[in-house]
Amino acid sequence: MTRGRAIPRPLGQLERRSTPGGVPEEGPHSLRTSSYPSCVHVRSFAARLFCGPTAIAALLLAVLGGCASAPIDAPKPVVPPLPATPEVWRLIDADIWDATRRAAAEAERYAYAALSDWMARVGRQTEEAFIPWYTSYGTQQWLALKVGWYGLDSAEGERKAAERLAEYLQEQYDKRVLQPVSEETDPQKIRERAAALFVGSLAGDLRDLPGRYRLPEDDLRERLERIALIELAAPAPQRASLAQLIAADDPLRIPAYAALLRRIGPGEDGISAGTVRERLYPVARSSADKLAGRLALQGGATVAGLALGGIGGILVSVGVSSWQASEHEKIRPAIEAELRASLETALDEAARFLRDDPYAGVAAPVHHMRDQIETGLVGPEVLAPPPEGATRPS
Repeated sequence: MTRGRAIPRPLGQLERRSTPGGVPEEGPHSLRTSSYPSCVHVRSFAARLFCGPTAIAALLLAVLGGCASAPIDAPKPVVPPLPATPEVWRLIDADIWDATRRAAAEAERYAYAALSDWMARVGRQTEEAFIPWYTSYGTQQWLALKVGWYGLDSAEGERKAAERLAEYLQEQYDKRVLQPVSEETDPQKIRERAAALFVGSLAGDLRDLPGRYRLPEDDLRERLERIALIELAAPAPQRASLAQLIAADDPLRIPAYAALLRRIGPGEDGISAGTVRERLYPVARSSADKLAGRLALQGGATVAGLALGGIGGILVSVGVSSWQASEHEKIRPAIEAELRASLETALDEAARFLRDDPYAGVAAPVHHMRDQIETGLVGPEVLAPPPEGATRPS
């Protein structure tokens, strides 16, 4: 290396100044930089400004802020309503027809399943609570006493006694069987729930029609007002339209709807919960006839003969002439089998009645509304294919 030639240092490198003795100089002026110090300071400041952590964080915030800004949506074009042509009305009628059928099918499935479950519980309660009670020795003794009392209290004798005994058996069946199983539901409640399911499903489908076909709501309301939902002639004429159904928050506020739920026969206004009990009357009467005839020989005749002896004489006579408990137990299985067979037949008949009767059936209100709507539509033409070029909106 040539003596006297300066060794270049990196720009900005610091050096210590030394004293003549070779000792580094201390103090505030002991450091100095190489040439162009102002340029070095500018570059260091720029690096810290654009490449430091603060700059990177600011850049990220700017990017994220831009992503979070919601884009400005362009205003949606206003779609004008379609003209209500005959083809459009025909498609709407077909949609109403289909919606009515779907809603009715759903309501029927519920009604028939709920009725089947209720009848099954009636059968179990009959087996557990009524048959053992009726065929027990104590009950038979009590019924023998009642037959005697009924016979004494009536000039018609045995026939009137059997009728009153049948009424008593009906009351007991209602108390021991029908009332317990009807705490949660009964045929009338099933009717009401099935009807509510029908109108709820149908109203939901009909409310979508204006948007689907781009029709003015007033035009559709006028069309639905002409289609009857309910038409009742008795006990008082009442009517409700499809437009009323859509507008109603609660269908029970529509008088015709509430009347339909209560109707169980032509000109009748009542509840169908007692239908099973009514259908069991022939069984009760038959059982009463047989019981009265049997007990008249074993106890009732003696009761009648000793009637003048007062209540004590009657009780003694019945106690003496009635069956012994051991003898009763021998014939009890036969009595149970006979009663069980009669009750099963009556319950099957009641189930068919509650299912199929056009007035008192659990689906009768649904069938009435479905039939009224279909009659108010264009009939068989609705089921025909739409005209060429006419398509349902998606």
